[in-house]
Amino acid sequence: MNGKNGNPTRSSKERELWEELNDGSEERRESLTPEQMNRLVEGLSRFTVEPPKADDTKRLAAALSARWEEGRQAAAGRKRRKLSEMGLLVHLLSWLRPQIRLFAWPFWVVSAAIVVIGGLLGALFGEINAAQPLVFVAPLLAALSVCYVFRSFGTPMFELELSMPVSPIQLVFGRLTLIVAYDVVLTTLVSLLAKHPADVGAFIASWLIPLGVSSLAALVVMLYYGILSGLLMSVFVWAVQLILNERLGMLYIFSGEAYPDWLASKLIGFGLIVVLCLLAWHKSAKLRVPERVTG
Repeated sequence: MNGKNGNPTRSSKERELWEELNDGSEERRESLTPEQMNRLVEGLSRFTVEPPKADDTKRLAAALSARWEEGRQAAAGRKRRKLSEMGLLVHLLSWLRPQIRLFAWPFWVVSAAIVVIGGLLGALFGEINAAQPLVFVAPLLAALSVCYVFRSFGTPMFELELSMPVSPIQLVFGRLTLIVAYDVVLTTLVSLLAKHPADVGAFIASWLIPLGVSSLAALVVMLYYGILSGLLMSVFVWAVQLILNERLGMLYIFSGEAYPDWLASKLIGFGLIVVLCLLAWHKSAKLRVPERVTG
């Protein structure tokens, strides 16, 4: 059936295409005969799809969400299998590797030099005023190192670091683990050289417990009250232990292995380490990226 002006009757889709073509340039309309225009409209109508309806969009979004969730779960499963195959040590190294770049080479060299000096003083003079030099050097070094590596805390730079693809707990404890591990390795090596093998175990415990208390105290106070407060707290704890030493009784956590209340003081120190770890974990988990950084 022919429509008006001898043109075939068109569907609504063909009419829209016809109107769109006729709205074009004068040159295009003159270059095509009516018969060619009709064939063009008919051909284009076969390859033109209807715009999606609201229900179509909802179904597509639901299907994409389901596929995304399946992919996410599959990726998580692959990661768990990979980590189990890699082992705990390799996983720990992959966790710590991004944090190592924050430490410049002077940090490693100066830390090693301080520990060696502490070991030499202990070997030359033994206890100085009821205090063993290495037992006091290692904790102070660890606490100051914590303040150094978190020197960006409370600044826009730290907010930017929180936006990186690691959790706040990984960020905080990754750096803490690096500091403690490095200091422990250094001080253990010096202890093996400075002490008789039979006395090494007790000597390592003598400085290891204070090291944990000092570094965690600096970290916890910093997380709650800022970097300056963390620095002052670490120095305060160290100074009180150094000045009062044996007068603290069982609270003399920095005591050497010859101290009468040595075991009790180390047990109290271990309890403090557990409490401080829980506080640091709790506060780290509550760190959030500010909206002005994510937005």
